[in-house]
Amino acid sequence: MQIDMSQGILRTEYEQRVALAQQALQQEGFDALVCYADAWRTSNVAYFVDYRAFDGILPIAYAILVLTHNGPPQLFVFPPCLPLACSTWLETAQPLDQLLPYLRTCAVREGWKRLAVAGYALIPAELYTTIASGLEGVQVEPSALLYWLKAKKSPAEVALMRQAGVITDTALEAIKDALATGGRTERELAALANYVMMQGGADGPAFDTMIQSGPNSAHSSLMRPTNRTIKDGDTILIDVGARYQGYTADIARGVCYGQVSAEARRILHTAIEAFESGLQAIKPGVSARVVDEAVRKVLRTAGYEQYFQEAAGHGTGHDPEEEVPFVTPCSDHVIEQDMTLVVKSAIRIPGIGGVRIEDVVVVREYGAELITTYPRDLFWA
Repeated sequence: MQIDMSQGILRTEYEQRVALAQQALQQEGFDALVCYADAWRTSNVAYFVDYRAFDGILPIAYAILVLTHNGPPQLFVFPPCLPLACSTWLETAQPLDQLLPYLRTCAVREGWKRLAVAGYALIPAELYTTIASGLEGVQVEPSALLYWLKAKKSPAEVALMRQAGVITDTALEAIKDALATGGRTERELAALANYVMMQGGADGPAFDTMIQSGPNSAHSSLMRPTNRTIKDGDTILIDVGARYQGYTADIARGVCYGQVSAEARRILHTAIEAFESGLQAIKPGVSARVVDEAVRKVLRTAGYEQYFQEAAGHGTGHDPEEEVPFVTPCSDHVIEQDMTLVVKSAIRIPGIGGVRIEDVVVVREYGAELITTYPRDLFWA
């Protein structure tokens, strides 16, 4: 089926999502749902309406949506953002200072007893406290019901994520071409990647672009690009993704640059094998723990498990990282058809270097279908 991506998500699909969430509210015994999002963690609001908050000093970064059992959702934003918020399919929005009065009016009129909050881990404590203490007789509590709804993606969403991946591929190609001339720093390559993605139609980068080379690639945690010049013999860890019409890509690659050691080649090949093992383990009904173990087993057999200090995957879509499913050794999440997630492996060894392999997939009846497809066996000169 051909998807017209120029229009993004259609109003009819947003309306279907509203109906699904209203049904879930009633099934779980909630009277309403308050959804919180900001400029970077957009999904709790963007699931219902094509609005993204601005990054900045609070409360300009707030986006709050209220959903009750009936009617369209209500969007609340900082007043200067109202014109943008009113350009969505809802065609209306309210200033933030009207949030609590609106909640109180609904609670009294409809006899609310329970109010669910999506985005509890993100919402500022002051805002949550204002809501929870301002609604007498209403139990305000975190809820994961929205996480499971947004975890499954429609064909239109998958198409937008795929295009985000295509744009990200151009950034990786630009990095490769720039390295062919030599003498580039990590910061220069990150800036180039961001420029190429926006030039190619991206809203912007989905997250901080990471270029880690040589000893930096073996760093045990996330690291922003530095002024280090990339040298022959380096391993390079690249983690990059475009945001396109509100949907993200999340691709990581390990590169062996120039004349690298035999051990560097081995860790890249092992990381690829571990990723592919995780990919093959994905099927509807499988525990996320099984996928995680499929990745770790390859690393363990090769003697590298201790150098993989990350989750083997996580949900993705509007946000680079979404709550469901989370792929860890202790996860109780179950993989379901139409979910989108990343699968990843990494090996980072001090004194040798580090690589990460990460791609986005959608779960089909038969298993995982790759959404991002850039080559993985990268030996660049």
